Amino acid sequence: MAARETAANADSDNEDDAFQDAVEKINFLPARMVKHRAQNSVEKEKLILNHLKPSSLLPYQTAQALTVIGGYCHPLSTAGPGTSDIDYLAPAAGSPSLFLFQCSHLRCADPVRWAKDSLGDDIDGGSFQLVGGWRKDRHYYVRGVSLVLLVVRLMCIVQGLRDCSHFDGGDVDLDTSIHESSIALKLFFTNRFAEARDRMRPLADKSMYHSLGYGTILYIQAVMTFDMADIEQAIAAMKQSMLVSYKLRRRTSVLASISKMASGVNYDEFTEEEIHAELVYAESLLLRALLTFIQDENLISFVKGGLKIRECHKIYKECNRILMKRKWDTDRHKMHFESGVRMGVGAFNLMISLLPSKIMKLLEFAGFSGSKRLGLSELMKGSELHTSLRGPLCSIVLLSYHTVVTYVLGLGDGDLDLARELLAPCLQSFPRGALFLFFAGRIEEIQGNVEEAILRFEESIDCQSEWRQFHHLCFWELMWCHCFKSDWLMAMKYAERLCKESRWSKATYTYQKASFLMMCDEQTEETKAHLKFLFSEVPRLKQRIAGKSLPFEKFAVAKAKRYMEQNEYLTLPAVELIYVWNGFNIVGKRRPLLEPMLMIVEQTVQNILDDKASHKYYFDNYSLALLLKGVCLRHRGQLFQAEQCFQEVISNENDLVYDKYLIPYAVVELAILYLLQERMDDVKSCLHRAKKNYKGYALESRLHFRIHAIKLQLQLSGSNSETSGTRTPTSTHSFTPGASGSLDKEWTGFSDPTGDSDVDSVNMNGVTGSITTGRFDSEIN
Repeated sequence: MAARETAANADSDNEDDAFQDAVEKINFLPARMVKHRAQNSVEKEKLILNHLKPSSLLPYQTAQALTVIGGYCHPLSTAGPGTSDIDYLAPAAGSPSLFLFQCSHLRCADPVRWAKDSLGDDIDGGSFQLVGGWRKDRHYYVRGVSLVLLVVRLMCIVQGLRDCSHFDGGDVDLDTSIHESSIALKLFFTNRFAEARDRMRPLADKSMYHSLGYGTILYIQAVMTFDMADIEQAIAAMKQSMLVSYKLRRRTSVLASISKMASGVNYDEFTEEEIHAELVYAESLLLRALLTFIQDENLISFVKGGLKIRECHKIYKECNRILMKRKWDTDRHKMHFESGVRMGVGAFNLMISLLPSKIMKLLEFAGFSGSKRLGLSELMKGSELHTSLRGPLCSIVLLSYHTVVTYVLGLGDGDLDLARELLAPCLQSFPRGALFLFFAGRIEEIQGNVEEAILRFEESIDCQSEWRQFHHLCFWELMWCHCFKSDWLMAMKYAERLCKESRWSKATYTYQKASFLMMCDEQTEETKAHLKFLFSEVPRLKQRIAGKSLPFEKFAVAKAKRYMEQNEYLTLPAVELIYVWNGFNIVGKRRPLLEPMLMIVEQTVQNILDDKASHKYYFDNYSLALLLKGVCLRHRGQLFQAEQCFQEVISNENDLVYDKYLIPYAVVELAILYLLQERMDDVKSCLHRAKKNYKGYALESRLHFRIHAIKLQLQLSGSNSETSGTRTPTSTHSFTPGASGSLDKEWTGFSDPTGDSDVDSVNMNGVTGSITTGRFDSEIN
């Protein structure tokens, strides 16, 4: 008896080993799935094996039942062990169809899409599953191969758990490549970052969109971690992506180049793959260039990166001509290409248009130019291609511009209505997507709804733990939210987390942590000792890129030294941080946030006046506090009192020792105040003075961005005065320094008929205002 049990167990072990061996050796080439209508309650269907060649007839364990797509097929009926070529499938009650699976040599890079095409759109990868236990007394064979192996094989195909190394690049058609990338993008938006990366990796050396997708994910990871190993891995991936797309680009002979110069290019001669290869090459080149900037951090790397971006810009212009002039065979291919072109052209124009005029002149000399109107218009058109691969990415660029860029580099005039409109479908499709929850938090934050913003950022953190570096974006915003509430201790804690976990700028995070801690009321001896340690660490943590320090790190180092020089004291360091990071555009929107800040500033001004003799750098400290008071008063609507503060700061110019930056910043604050009062000549005078009379002060480039933004508003004003009383069919921004804006989505639909994307440099019009509300409306023409 015992011997029989031992033998039975041995047989079982042998069967298990045989099954595992078969699973490991099985060739997971995708099978062709054919759909058939069920005529009766039970219908025979053959399972024809053209490819699998079993080496022997093994009594493999099999599944008692198989559920396909939620019950299309009921339990398998069998004729027992040793059945011949056919097994029977019983269709589920009410099932519209039966399926038979035919193995073939069909090569398919996208099994999920292939399954959906055959089974219908309601299929979800992974819905194929085994039901019931293994039965040793039932063996289902088809030409000597266990039916269970077919089930396992099908599961592996649909779930994407197969080895794709045997595919040839030519076998991955353009549609399949784009569709696979779309699936990976959706995985990324649902926080399944590693799964998205792994989906792209197997064919990254053969398919251009797989290669681009894989490289892009590694690029995002490298930028977030700032780890050199991740950066090098991303660079290798982008080089591979460039190589794959380069091989698919159209080859041009010398004779063809001469002919092109004479008669132009016939883009109808390009294949679909060649056209998309141009676009993918441009995108890969751009990401490769951006990685160059952070790889070696020297001047040569910056030059190389600049040259790559210039080439990328030229390719995007060429792609724009293709989009305008080519006769497209299918709207589907055009849609995917168009969304990529509009994203590239739009982002380039928008980015360049934001740069100060001094930098823009250099770029124009190198062949670059930018139109804000064209940039926003192209991105909007791209975002409206909802089902295209890059349509959602256009929306993300617009969201970034309206919720982040305009508040960091401009006057806080982002279009929140448009941002909400763009974000709504994203949140509906990906309610737990960390990226979209971040934008939802950002929209609440810039409206001054910091409590709601905090909840959104915390939700973004809680919904995923795979990429902890993404948490750092939320930590940064949570730090500012608590800072805006004057909750210095919580702000300090988030700055501390960034110090410990983020590689981006240790000097910045350390200085911020010390600044928030210094604002706390209770200053024990232990706290003071820790403050001294933190400020002493800031200079050591400073980075150098291309031989130069980062502007804000340089500012932080100077402030840290000041702390030591004036008996371990700084004037309102956290409030100063809010100001230099444009935080008052948010604080100023809510009285409950602004009033406590004003009280702190006024008290500090009074303390400095009362104890003038104890301040080693009295005029520096007093002027800083006075500037901050003026900003608070301007947002409070007390424009006359605010102007007096700014004028007094400017009058102290010759008495300042360190904080020379206060003077040009105070002059620009006057310009903003005059703009609210529609004193346009005074605005121009202040801007000219700030730009021409002051050089080499701290955070100079940051102020130049603000000056550029105000100049754009002046251009709006000049055009609007010519068309007063008329309403043009363009986009209307409502701008309040420190108040939310609104936008009517009425784009002009501008498209350059020549295909050139660099026409019509910044050309904007329209501004009207109210002194009492501090509000003016601008129109982008």
